[in-house]
Amino acid sequence: FAVKGLRSQSSAPISGGAPETTAASVVKSGNVEVEVPSFLKNVSPWTVFGSILLVCGAIFLLIGVVNLRQERAFRAEGKTATAIVLTKSSHEEYDHQNDTRQTHYDLSYRFVTADGQSIESSEEVNWRTWRSIHERDPIQIIYLPQRPSRNRLAADHPGFLLWFFAVLGAVLTGGGAILLVYGP
Repeated sequence: FAVKGLRSQSSAPISGGAPETTAASVVKSGNVEVEVPSFLKNVSPWTVFGSILLVCGAIFLLIGVVNLRQERAFRAEGKTATAIVLTKSSHEEYDHQNDTRQTHYDLSYRFVTADGQSIESSEEVNWRTWRSIHERDPIQIIYLPQRPSRNRLAADHPGFLLWFFAVLGAVLTGGGAILLVYGP
């Protein structure tokens, strides 16, 4: 097969003449030398690695902070209500890349806010919770009064995972910043 701008070793000049030159590369007896853009010539691998750490860390940190703020709002302003389980469902997903199956367990429920508004919602739960709850059972939920569509089961305590994202993000962001500022 052919790549634009490159010649294979067998198509190199036989007479031992000068190598073929294109605007993007030079081909010499099977070796390819690629010209690096001028703005990347003085960039060290540590700078690239530090930038990647910084960006990935910032994403994890942002997710962690947003989720921690929401959990704080649930604890400070959240109202408890009794909901009725409408349906239970499960579905299986097949991951072609890893050749695995994963089962998801969902509950849908309805509750009435303190001001009389009826809200329907659903949530994915673990197998143990799904198995212990039956359709038409009452369950306790927590909702935010100013946004009742933001709600969760009262029994859920996502604390560890929230802190994990925030701490991981802070560590990666800090490591990336240190590598960018101080280098190796």
